[in-house]
Amino acid sequence: MPFPCFPNHIILDIESYKGYMMRKKLLFSLLTLTLGTTANVQANFELDRHIKKFGSEKEESKPLMKKVFTRQTDDLDEMLKRKSIRVLVVNSEAFYGIEKGKAAGIYHDAIIALEKQINQKYPHKNKHIKTKLIPIPVTREFLIPALNAGYGDVAIADNTITKRRQEQVAFSEPFASGINEVLVTNSAMTGITSFEDLSGREVYVKPS
Repeated sequence: MPFPCFPNHIILDIESYKGYMMRKKLLFSLLTLTLGTTANVQANFELDRHIKKFGSEKEESKPLMKKVFTRQTDDLDEMLKRKSIRVLVVNSEAFYGIEKGKAAGIYHDAIIALEKQINQKYPHKNKHIKTKLIPIPVTREFLIPALNAGYGDVAIADNTITKRRQEQVAFSEPFASGINEVLVTNSAMTGITSFEDLSGREVYVKPS
């Protein structure tokens, strides 16, 4: 079901970052809206290589690729001036995907809703000119690094608030509370009631 609109606190949180001297980046999700600041990005950040390869494949697409994939450190005022906000989004069957050339999913609906709300809140003096939200699909491990590196202005993901993520971005009021990370095992494993019970076992976790 498409979101009819975003809660007012989301727009207020975005507005609160206007006018700051340092770069501010935005990340929102079904769970949280996150406002992120510049973070140190490792020297071996591989997104540069993928973007250069993708952007060089079609000559006619280069102007658009340059606009979208150029590192930018603008605040909201500058985003509105250039009339585009780049949205990093994790590709998934349930939340965001491209089917027969058309985007679909919950995150796609969220992007459309936020674009509408931003244009209502910040209308251009020429009513025919709108600020566009441009989706940029990335893998989950690149989401926050790409955001902080300047390859996106906004990011959407089903991320919960963790201590590690709080060190990278600042979280605003969440959409939902009481979200827990859970351990999933097969039926043969029993007696896991604490972190200590995982000692000596092989555990898989998401890198982000």
